Amino acid sequence: MSKTQSDVIPAEDREILEALGVKKPCRGEALRLADELQEAIPGYPEPTQLEAAAAAELLRLDAKVRSLEFVAEEWCEKTNWVRQTCKPRELGMHLADVLRARIQALDAENKSLRERLDAAGDLDPALSREVYRACEDLPEGWAIRIDLESGFGRVVLIDPDGGENELPVDGMLSDAMRESIAAAQEANKESP
Repeated sequence: MSKTQSDVIPAEDREILEALGVKKPCRGEALRLADELQEAIPGYPEPTQLEAAAAAELLRLDAKVRSLEFVAEEWCEKTNWVRQTCKPRELGMHLADVLRARIQALDAENKSLRERLDAAGDLDPALSREVYRACEDLPEGWAIRIDLESGFGRVVLIDPDGGENELPVDGMLSDAMRESIAAAQEANKESP
């Protein structure tokens, strides 16, 4: 035997409806028709197989509609942030197109950042080698200072008397480090 409308409604809801005097809650025309097809009407025979099949189909379709409504509500809840952060250029666009455009922009930015990170990683080993080399090969009393700020970097060679000699950085910091080490070694050879 297929479920009637009252079987589909949770027990606590049925109790509330009965207390209010509602015998059959209105849950849509499909469910009303399903209930009528399933009920035996006095003076009429039991529902036929066709009526029972029609009632079952109406119940199935109603469950499918409720499921789709749930999915649609969940989609709206989970994508509400997109609507709240809408940019002027996105006005009039379908939500899926906005999401696609944002994801593509993020993918492009991610790719660019990864390329920059890879490039920085290629520089780091050369600079690291020169830093270690400076620690080993700088003559006693000599020092190297690296000054960095936004858009600018320099290497300063400091002699044993505290004098500073700034070496221009035309290319890589590692090249300037290498030149500083060579200059300190050369100056150390010349001093008595």
